[in-house]
Amino acid sequence: MVSLAEADKLHNEFDVVISAGPRPSEIRWGHPCHLVRTFYDVTDLTARGAVTQADVTAMLTFAQPNQSVLVHCHRGESRSTAVAIGLLVQAGNTPTAAVERLRSAHPHGRQFIPNPLVLGYVEQVLGCLGLVAAVAKVVPTAGALLPMSTTRQW
Repeated sequence: MVSLAEADKLHNEFDVVISAGPRPSEIRWGHPCHLVRTFYDVTDLTARGAVTQADVTAMLTFAQPNQSVLVHCHRGESRSTAVAIGLLVQAGNTPTAAVERLRSAHPHGRQFIPNPLVLGYVEQVLGCLGLVAAVAKVVPTAGALLPMSTTRQW
């Protein structure tokens, strides 16, 4: 889970790139195996531009097992973090282990705030009931990242 600027520098080092949020016009580089899903960093599923279950399903099913995957959003804090947790859980990690693994690799000084709406859809898509609650135990803000109707548009 990296920022858009970091992805610009790192994308060629990975088999697969997943862009979680940015518009295609914001991505100034190409990659042969690249999925772009555009949505805002919101926590209210009724908000304009909110992530959908179809977005999350596409992101979780895009990469094949044993491929190296780069997941990025604009800042590398919320959307990409939640998607990366989902990919690690899908690969067999417990939610707690996935969060700890990502948090230990997260750049110092950058917020680690997995988007709860994305996590909720990950929970539904993977059938991993309790994922949001498990993540909230490790990252207390994950259950209530932003007030419902708040939109962060990057």
